Amino acid sequence: MCYNVIILNTDKSKTQNIGELLTYIFESYRYNHDGAFIYNSTNRQYVRTLNYEEFKQILRNQVLGYGYVHMHLRLASHGSINESNIHGWEIGGYLCSHNGSYFNGSMSYLPSQLPSRQLVSNDNTDSYQFFMTNKSEINQGKISKINVNGFFGVAFCTPKNNDSKMILISKNKSIKVYKYHGLLIFSNEPLDFVYRPIEFGGFKFDNVVKSEVENEILLYDFKKLKVVKRRKVHEIKYNYYYPFYGDNIYYKSTSDKDKDIDTNDLENFSYRCKEVNGELECRWEFDSGD
Repeated sequence: MCYNVIILNTDKSKTQNIGELLTYIFESYRYNHDGAFIYNSTNRQYVRTLNYEEFKQILRNQVLGYGYVHMHLRLASHGSINESNIHGWEIGGYLCSHNGSYFNGSMSYLPSQLPSRQLVSNDNTDSYQFFMTNKSEINQGKISKINVNGFFGVAFCTPKNNDSKMILISKNKSIKVYKYHGLLIFSNEPLDFVYRPIEFGGFKFDNVVKSEVENEILLYDFKKLKVVKRRKVHEIKYNYYYPFYGDNIYYKSTSDKDKDIDTNDLENFSYRCKEVNGELECRWEFDSGD
């Protein structure tokens, strides 16, 4: 899945060179090779590119004043690998990125298209569909109205204008929070192994102050360094249905109504096989009890 991070400079009096730090993080997660995005609120630099060597050069020169850098590295699951599907989309006045998945109704694929990870029905990513579904709520800061049915993972929406509020979404995956030398870092993946020897002006994350945010939506004011609004999101135990018919693979999730599902539901799935035209055909089936 994708890599998603926000780095805040919490020191009003200090400008920080974060180029080396970003480069090391990038190298740790560059296997997410399907598109890179970065926005620096200090100089308003906004980049979305498929050229990772060019992107690495951009990272090396990043200087952060009292503000934030928002970066995302894509590993495609839905949608073609092209610049329009790189995260960091402008959703009104926000730049949004996501790690995880979003199922809004049924999605169907052909096996021949799976290597290129392209949707049959349309070529938008599932992440973009989630943000567009919630565009109004995101831009109004109405986190209580953001519809997270079918959503999994970590999403960040940061302001491209002069607003100081950003939206952090976590569902069934935690946001790792690190405090490091005047920086506050929100990451969808751990940074504990990101290390550079101290003699080279290094950094090490396995012994810094850290915490996690999980199954919550936060409206966070990065200038006041405080949570303005907080919404608890219940952890969902997903049920998936994978029928296999001929050359088509249909993939859909059950509806998610932002409430706990009885764990007994998980016991109602069976993997059944039968012989069809001399070949064994297997699939997961949901036992509805009807």
